[in-house]
Amino acid sequence: MEEIKLYHKVWTFLPVLLIQLALTIVFLIPITQGKNASFWIWNWSLMLFSGLVFLWELYVVLRERVWHKPFITITEDKVIVTIT
Repeated sequence: MEEIKLYHKVWTFLPVLLIQLALTIVFLIPITQGKNASFWIWNWSLMLFSGLVFLWELYVVLRERVWHKPFITITEDKVIVTIT
């Protein structure tokens, strides 16, 4: 029996990637322009969080598509689920 490899759909990650990228830009704009000085800690923390989520999701998509690492591998003996 051969291996069956299952991958995530890129289209399921695309909305999350775009939302996280947009949030990162939205929180970055006030920081670079010096506006809302009273909320600078809030803006920095939200920008870092959304930026890190964006990078993580991008890593998952690239890991599966470029390096051909499947999310689930089904063999005759076992089922391997890769948690990234």
